[in-house]
Amino acid sequence: MSDVGDNMGQGQTYEYTKTNADIHVSIDESLGYQYLAFEADGWDKWRGVILLPAAVRPLKLGRFDVVSDVSISPQTRVGIAPRNGAGGWDRSCPGATTGWVDIKSVTYASPGVLGSLSMDVELRCVGSTSAIRGIVEWKGYEAPAIPGPVSPIPASLWSPGPGTTPATGNYVYLESQPGDPVGGGVAHVFAGAELASMSVTEIGRRLSFSQFVPGEPRAGEFFAMASLTQLQAGYYPNMRGQPAVWGPNQLLGGMYWTGPGTCPPPPGPSGDQLAYETASMHEGWFAIDRIERASGAVQAVDVRFEQKCVGSSAMLRGKIHWVRP
Repeated sequence: MSDVGDNMGQGQTYEYTKTNADIHVSIDESLGYQYLAFEADGWDKWRGVILLPAAVRPLKLGRFDVVSDVSISPQTRVGIAPRNGAGGWDRSCPGATTGWVDIKSVTYASPGVLGSLSMDVELRCVGSTSAIRGIVEWKGYEAPAIPGPVSPIPASLWSPGPGTTPATGNYVYLESQPGDPVGGGVAHVFAGAELASMSVTEIGRRLSFSQFVPGEPRAGEFFAMASLTQLQAGYYPNMRGQPAVWGPNQLLGGMYWTGPGTCPPPPGPSGDQLAYETASMHEGWFAIDRIERASGAVQAVDVRFEQKCVGSSAMLRGKIHWVRP
């Protein structure tokens, strides 16, 4: 939980468990201080680094001030911050970090290897009155257990209105609200010769629709969460995707549909990589109404989806009906 004005958490609240992230906690007791690190890799990628006095080695119960240090190494700063895909830091304090931890319980699996940890933490950038606070409850590593798609598909999900899609043949129907930069605020059905160049490819959990309009980058991907080996019929809520950066999330799945337009970058300075990635990201849902396979390839698929640019309320909705020619 982050205060307004806190550089690390940007005034937001975050929660990660094994149902939405891959969580790791580690220590290093070979240094001149007690090093403690924790990571949560979900929709966002967060890393926390805490330095404690050498007297707190091995970890023991109680409240201890952190050792304030601007930088241990170019990519290891004291604090809690999102990190980009390369492992660098995006929102750590520009200077030193101060704060404390309150260790409630701790066990070791073996010397120098944590078995479990329960602690509270509060950190702030030196000179700031705003803080980021957190609770770490770790019982040893647990593999992510990401929920699969919802079945049956909720009847309340969007579908094209009567008469808006062809009665026969393959088609892609897109319905864009005013203000949506991807679809341009118009509705259109692509069918017949317009789909002659479209290909549908499935690799593992990823189903891709390639560019099918000459001169326009219209394409899309639908990606299952890690609890599946391939897409199956069902409703996939709370999906995200960023085609320009790393596509759908490898753990949680995702989706995106591109068009002549793109989601805009955030306003202001461009130094915050996470802000750029988030603001130019799509979010929404998709539903696989039908998917048929033979000889290791998709033969037919019906997909509905809804997406918007993060921070926008304008929707792009679509339905794809495709049977291999």
